[in-house]
Amino acid sequence: MTSRYVSSVNSDPTYMQIVTSDKHEFFIKKEYGLAAKKFIELTGSEANQENKVDVEKDSLTIQHCCRYLAYKALYKNDIVSLIPHFTIDPRMLVTLFAAAQYLDC
Repeated sequence: MTSRYVSSVNSDPTYMQIVTSDKHEFFIKKEYGLAAKKFIELTGSEANQENKVDVEKDSLTIQHCCRYLAYKALYKNDIVSLIPHFTIDPRMLVTLFAAAQYLDC
């Protein structure tokens, strides 16, 4: 059942697959992922028809980055004072800052 779901999402052009350094896979809407310039760079080649990118970050870090990209897309047109805070575990701040620099998002 899981492999059927993965293959159907992987073939859907509206989603992209992110594979982390520890081999976990994340599927996010492509429009969210393309807010990160690194993902644009990695998916830009014509050879990449699968919408799959490999990143040099661990799964915990990429999980937080995917949450942020979805949050950013959800609230991009809202009034700033009405946007809820995006919460981050303080122990992850330095790691996420480095990931944001790497992904350019």
